[in-house]
Amino acid sequence: MHYFINMRILLPSIAVSVVLSLFACTKPLPLPPLPEGEQSAMGILTPVPISLVRRGTHVLLQGEEPLYYVESPTVNLGPFENRTVRMRGTIVRNTDPYDAPILLVSEVSLVEGEEVRTLTLSPFHMTINVPSTWSMEDSDDTVTFRSGSGSDPVLTLAEELRRDLPAKSSFEIIPGQEIMAILVGARRSLLLLDTTTGWQKLFIDPGSHPDTLEKLPIITLLYSPTESTSAKEAKETMLRILNSVRFHFRNPPSSRSSAGSNSIGADRGSSASGTPNAQGTPCGGPAGILCPAGYFCEITDLQTSIGKCRMGVR
Repeated sequence: MHYFINMRILLPSIAVSVVLSLFACTKPLPLPPLPEGEQSAMGILTPVPISLVRRGTHVLLQGEEPLYYVESPTVNLGPFENRTVRMRGTIVRNTDPYDAPILLVSEVSLVEGEEVRTLTLSPFHMTINVPSTWSMEDSDDTVTFRSGSGSDPVLTLAEELRRDLPAKSSFEIIPGQEIMAILVGARRSLLLLDTTTGWQKLFIDPGSHPDTLEKLPIITLLYSPTESTSAKEAKETMLRILNSVRFHFRNPPSSRSSAGSNSIGADRGSSASGTPNAQGTPCGGPAGILCPAGYFCEITDLQTSIGKCRMGVR
């Protein structure tokens, strides 16, 4: 009897000792210091799902190992996805300091693969990145690009007379085609895609001009890949192009690319004013829309990764 009584007394003490021992074993290790100042890193830039518990829109891989999570309030990372890149920026702790740190990118360039150039298409109030091997023809209301390997247009931008997106029901979809609503440059868009050839037609609603409040015409992008381009390659090329689209109703920002930048036409509606108020502007989503400098993307829908731009630094 005395044996069992003593065990009942000892068991709580033993349990407390075990718990304290576990805490002692799981005591966090001291964090190593982060590199100070601007750093340079090279690797493959891969998109990651947007999370509420950690920062980072992308991850930089060296081999198969993640080096840093990556984000940038000033550089559009979309056109560089799944490519080998060289990045410069500062390194900060993640939300969980024991998670991989964040590389805040200020500069990015391709190390290998296709070079791109940034074009300012003022009649359409937009900037866009296209392969540097594409030649360009500009008319009053149409911009046409041709690849270096063919004479047929590979990409054509034009304005339609209509000022509202067509309804999905107005299209006769045949087998192998898909139609979907997406965001391009934070603007509502409708994409018609042929999954077998990579052919795509995109309708973008640019909205109203912020100065005149006039509803602007619908912009169309017609992408017709060459016969030597596979459907997968065509889809990836067009995705990089769409991720690069930005609308500018005033002075567009200075553009950086591996092959320089060009400007088309007179910039209608330009002024000396700074960045327009982006508070509440849609961001994230399938197109990976970024917020301008001084704003961050507050995700409101985890399923689609769509959010709204908020002022401040996350």
